[in-house]
This record gives sequence, structure tokens and C-alpha cells, in this order.
Amino acid sequence: MFTEANIISIKSLSPRVKEFTIQPNSILQAIPGQFIILQWGKNQRSYSISGLNDSNQFQIIVALNENGVVSPQLFDLKPNDLIYISEAKGEFVLPSLITVTEICFICTGTGVAPFKWMIESLLEKDSKTKLTLIFGNRLQEDILYLDSFNQLQKKHSQFKFIPVLSQQNWTGTTGYVHKQYLNKYTINDSVIFYICGWQAMCSDARRNLKEMGFNRKQYKFEQYD
Repeated sequence: MFTEANIISIKSLSPRVKEFTIQPNSILQAIPGQFIILQWGKNQRSYSISGLNDSNQFQIIVALNENGVVSPQLFDLKPNDLIYISEAKGEFVLPSLITVTEICFICTGTGVAPFKWMIESLLEKDSKTKLTLIFGNRLQEDILYLDSFNQLQKKHSQFKFIPVLSQQNWTGTTGYVHKQYLNKYTINDSVIFYICGWQAMCSDARRNLKEMGFNRKQYKFEQYD
């Protein structure tokens, strides 16, 4: 079942990524980590929700794929244009009762979308749970919401932000995301992992966490390519 929605605004986050703020014509019932399906003609594409405000406006982030069947059309849209969306779906969400002392979010590219809303939601609730975001990209210009995450880190002592670049030297961390959690964590029951991003990264992370001794209940995955 798809319903009408209107584009409210479009913001460029990087040379190839845009953030769309969307106003559904009916109330969107969603929780952090869920996604919507956007229908364009006969084609459909899933996008994680990166934010939802009290005015029933939500955000998705879209990376341009010149050979794709949906993203090139979305990049041609303008404010007030009409689109069709599904209800919110998905189980890649936070537990209703968080009993661990730390959550580690690991992502690449637009895989940061569900984590942005998750992290903001937890910090707004003044959660005492330690939160770490390990965010991998190729170039500095690819780091989405860099300033926002840096500001959250300054404001909330329990939040640690680790951007990692694989193809550019800079003042921050270089390499790949895996080294960061491999060096930071040892086997224990007080941490859970959420991983979202490129398929190869997710496969490597799954293998690494299993070899480190973490049990299957301690990590959840959502991947794309």
C-alpha cells in the first residue's frame, strides 16, 4: 500500500548524495532504524529513515547511481513534487529495553542513515549508554553529517564519533572501519553492534565479530550495494 507524499526540501550532503525532507499525506508511524519503500513508476527502492520530526516530516538520504532506475529521477525532483511511499518497515531497530552499557554503530556511506536517527533519539532521552559511531568513507567530502556528529560528540560525553577514510590522508583516522572495533573491543556481554553499509564490509564484520567471540544476539546487520 503506497500513499502520496510531497517533497519539502532537498539538500546536498556531498557531491553524490542528497537529503530529501518529505511530508506524507498521512501520519507516518516509524521508529529509529526503520525504512520506507519509495515507488517510482513500476520501480521501487528502499531508503532508511534518517530523521522524523513532530510535524510528520521525515528525511531520507539518496546516493546517485547513474545506472540506477530510481536515484537519477529522484535527483531531478524539486520541492512540492509528489512521490509515493510505503508505511515504515523493518526490524533493524533498537531493543525496547537497552540492558547493555555500550552500543557500537559501524557503517559505510549512506549506511549512516538509520544510525543518525538512532543516535539522536538515544541522546535526546539522555541515555547513559555509551554510543560509538565508526563511519567509513573513501574521501573527506563523502562524510555525511560530519559537523552534526562532531557537535553531538562535544555536547554528549557518552558519544564517541570515529570517521575513517580509506583513500585520503587527513588529520583524522585512516584505513578501514574494521581495525577500529578490532582494537577497541574484547569479548564481553555489555556491548552490542549495529552494522550497516556495503555488502563486503558487512560480511567482513560478521566474520570478525564471530571470531572475536561475540554471540549472534550481540550484532545486527543491514546491507546494501
